[in-house]
Amino acid sequence: MATTRPKRPNGAGGEWTEQKPIRRLNLGTGRYEPTGEARTIWKVSRTVPWTATDEHGVTRNGAKSIVAEGRDLATAYRNLDRRIAAFREQQNPTAPMREQKVTLTLADYFWNTWVESKRFKAYKGNSARGHLTRMRLHVLPELGDKRLVDIDRDDIRRLFEKTLPAKTIEKGRHKGQHYGVEQTRDIWKTLHIVLQDAVYDRRTARNPMEDVRDTDKPKRAAGGAEIEIPSGIVVALTKTLRKTEWEVEQVRWMLAVLTGIRGGEALGLTWDRVTGVLDGDDRPPRITIAQQYDRIDIPHGPGCRPNKDGQWACGVQARSCPHHLERPTARYEIVPWTKSGKSRALPLTRRMRELMREQATRQAHWRAENPAEWAAQNAKRPDLAQLVFTDTLGRPFRRQDDGKRWHELLDAAGYPDFDVSAHKTRHIAVTALALEGVPLPVVGQIVGHASEEITRVYTHARSEDALKYLEAIDEKYDAEERAQENARLVEQMTLTPEEIKERRESRRAKYRADLAAWKKRNSNGIEHDLFAEGADPKPQDPDVPSDLGGFHRHPQFAGADEDLAAF
Repeated sequence: MATTRPKRPNGAGGEWTEQKPIRRLNLGTGRYEPTGEARTIWKVSRTVPWTATDEHGVTRNGAKSIVAEGRDLATAYRNLDRRIAAFREQQNPTAPMREQKVTLTLADYFWNTWVESKRFKAYKGNSARGHLTRMRLHVLPELGDKRLVDIDRDDIRRLFEKTLPAKTIEKGRHKGQHYGVEQTRDIWKTLHIVLQDAVYDRRTARNPMEDVRDTDKPKRAAGGAEIEIPSGIVVALTKTLRKTEWEVEQVRWMLAVLTGIRGGEALGLTWDRVTGVLDGDDRPPRITIAQQYDRIDIPHGPGCRPNKDGQWACGVQARSCPHHLERPTARYEIVPWTKSGKSRALPLTRRMRELMREQATRQAHWRAENPAEWAAQNAKRPDLAQLVFTDTLGRPFRRQDDGKRWHELLDAAGYPDFDVSAHKTRHIAVTALALEGVPLPVVGQIVGHASEEITRVYTHARSEDALKYLEAIDEKYDAEERAQENARLVEQMTLTPEEIKERRESRRAKYRADLAAWKKRNSNGIEHDLFAEGADPKPQDPDVPSDLGGFHRHPQFAGADEDLAAF
């Protein structure tokens, strides 16, 4: 029974009550089910006029009836006011927010809103740098001047199907190469995050990337980016690292190859995170990985924005940007997090304990040879005084120099064509552990993966490894076949002629029954391919020799050769 109230003066509408069925959660089924009861709710409505002018200057007028509900009348009107305000913000072009929405471009939203938001500031290190670089170099040069409300599915498809496939890498070791599937997929993810946040911020009504078909979206390559890990590379690297010229980085790279520790985690490892190695330490030998050595980014000065080609307007690096009031100093710090956001304890084997003791002895020797330099470095950066991996003067390794030394190590070990980044030491370690039969969850725990699926991406089986396991299976089947043949011969030697004849007649009777059943199933008389999927082959006459040998023979033929051999 509805109860009508007087209309409100600022818009046509009304008030009434309704009985709404009550549903409760059924813990057995996990669904909300009706209880047969009902509760009274208030509903209110109002007709709101609107005026909109399109991009061609044509003005249209109309009215919309907006309804809201609540458990009482006051709650219903509060909900109605919110819905009306949201409608006017979207539909009334005279509202300031609506004007901002209409003229707001993707570049303005990205630099003025998204980069300053808490969501972006929650990203750490490489994640934040990656989002900025992808938008600045790949997305904004193409879509930055377009209004958010005008970006549609065709713009997204044009960017990912035509523009990006035609671009090439402009600098670095891969200069001149086209961007791969993984890079394109990362650009897609970044743009999707930005546009989805624009929807949440009510700067646009819909994310146009949701309108792109799944078949047109960039996919991760099957099994990840496959690399062929050379056979024997771990042994070759170990021998090379024992040479005198690699004394400084020996333990750093040995730890990476054996345990898959990330570069930032290794360079940020401090002695207070190492237990059970130094003299007098009776704790269990392990390394606790809960921090990493990372660069603290310096932004460009206030007001400095990229040009349409993605390059910064100042034309120089951020630390030299003339828009800075004071010139900042680049800085690396030990940050209290890892890439996966989780800390892990890495047990040390006998060989790894020996390597860590050698590193401690080596650092003590360097400190005794260069006391002034070590003291100056510790006074300058006391937060880096306990680093495990330093140069002979106590200075930390730079990430850029670390990558260069990795390629020099590959050249010295005899693998100049294995052109991969230092991060691929994780792939080497994961593959070696997996080939040794270590369960993937344990491998993921060792190297610090967030899920088992990521560990699978890092696992690369070599062709010779596959051949080794296939040959092992072949040997297993051959051994089983030989064992069965030997058992048959032994049994045959103990049978009498009457028993042999009885077995043969039993096989013949089974053959006749199988043949009759087969003819009934296949009344057309067409014989099927023996090995086709779902095949129904004609039973083989046990008196006719089979051309198929070994363990490949069809189950229908089992025993035919034994009968012939018995006679």
